[in-house]
Amino acid sequence: MKGALTRVLASLTLAAALLPALPARAHGGGGKPEAKGTAEMDEGKPDYPKYVLEKIVVEGNDKTTTGTILHHVPFKKGDAFSPDDPRLAKARARLLVTGWFSDVAFALEKGSKKGRVVLRIKVQERTTLIVSNVVFGVSKITTYGGVKIDENNFLGRGLSLSGSVVIGKPHRGFAAEFFDPAIAGSRFAAGLELHYVSGIDFLGYDNVVAIYPGDHEQSYDKARIDYKRIGGSIFGAVTFFKSLKLTLKYRLERLTADLPIAATHTRRGVTSPIEFNILAGDSYLSALSASVTYDTRNDPFLPTSGLFFNLSVELSNPLIGSAYSYSKYVVMLDYYAKLPWNHVLKVGLLVGFITGEAPLFEKFYLGDLSDLIPGRVMGMALDARRSFNLLRTSINLMRYEDIAAKVYAEYTIPLYRSKQNVYGVDFFFTLGFFMLASADDLTSPDRGFSDVSPAPVDLTANLGFKLDTAVGFFEISVGKLLGLIPIEKELSLWR
Repeated sequence: MKGALTRVLASLTLAAALLPALPARAHGGGGKPEAKGTAEMDEGKPDYPKYVLEKIVVEGNDKTTTGTILHHVPFKKGDAFSPDDPRLAKARARLLVTGWFSDVAFALEKGSKKGRVVLRIKVQERTTLIVSNVVFGVSKITTYGGVKIDENNFLGRGLSLSGSVVIGKPHRGFAAEFFDPAIAGSRFAAGLELHYVSGIDFLGYDNVVAIYPGDHEQSYDKARIDYKRIGGSIFGAVTFFKSLKLTLKYRLERLTADLPIAATHTRRGVTSPIEFNILAGDSYLSALSASVTYDTRNDPFLPTSGLFFNLSVELSNPLIGSAYSYSKYVVMLDYYAKLPWNHVLKVGLLVGFITGEAPLFEKFYLGDLSDLIPGRVMGMALDARRSFNLLRTSINLMRYEDIAAKVYAEYTIPLYRSKQNVYGVDFFFTLGFFMLASADDLTSPDRGFSDVSPAPVDLTANLGFKLDTAVGFFEISVGKLLGLIPIEKELSLWR
């Protein structure tokens, strides 16, 4: 009781000290200062009662430099602002979104003179060397495992270093990336990525017949291709209004592929050549891409509110030294809403299409759309199973295609929150629809589809737990567990 009374008296004393600096403004005849305006942080300063900021004090940052923290705070010494300025809450949210801190607290204190205040920022740092993208599975292609390790606050300056590895038999993948999100404290960013991938894939549906160099005609369950990719990319970005970012990237890769001389397969009673979507021998892929990202999520790992939007365009053409000519367009949208009972609803949308002849690993892949099929790792498809085909359509014939769409909803129940070791645990359930097709599948859908719907759509679902911990972010779900079942066609409910 005594402590609470002391805090109240201290607050009244501070208010009395600051009161002479408040601008006199009539409000209903009472002379109370009027606070008006709800302008966003980047749309100019709102018209609130103003105090003068004497200084900013940062505490608790044993690793992160003060300058790096202040880069995310839109105030500096001498600025005028109000205690109820919405920019304070937004600045706190931005610091939390960096992933460097488990907690951030802002407090205003009396300055050395009347009308002046001190902004005190107290942070609680979290581990920034984290494990992510842990993958493991068993398939008819290979047994595999992989991991990505990120240092998101290198040297305490917000720099990002990451390394990835995936190992199968005979699959190998290695990647490294460096990213500076704020060059010299500016709104410009730049990065560099290098990778090496060596793998195999199996193409074709039924009654595959393939001819390999030096062999006679042979029949196999699938047509095998062996490939290697070595290359990298450089990219730069500029941030507008703290939430809107434009990224430009250039990528160059050398591809080496060993293919059958020719191969055919049967789809719905129709025999046709297998498209390998990669050139035999050595070839080069050169591509330019641009993306626009708008991100207002309140947490990088377990968000409860906000919007994520991304529009990307990638172009590859012989004019820039590429052996492949295509364009790829993708739109992604995720919206998070916190419900009155503190559960979280997420709705998402993805739409993408490709024109031209894109290489295999640039096409849309079944496992990247269905939560029940293992996705690609570093561009490698390590599992060849078909879709569950719950709606009995032509979806079980699709794997690498040019047109993709997905709409889904995810319901999340937060179970646990802490500032130590295990920061959060959520239970989630996902349900949605997806489509995967080629242009021919949509323009000529009646060929060989007498017993099922020609529309290549299916249901997707998943449930499990998401864990944000001091050593990384992990998901334990039905979709992940299915990746440990080494079966392929048997998972299709309809034949």
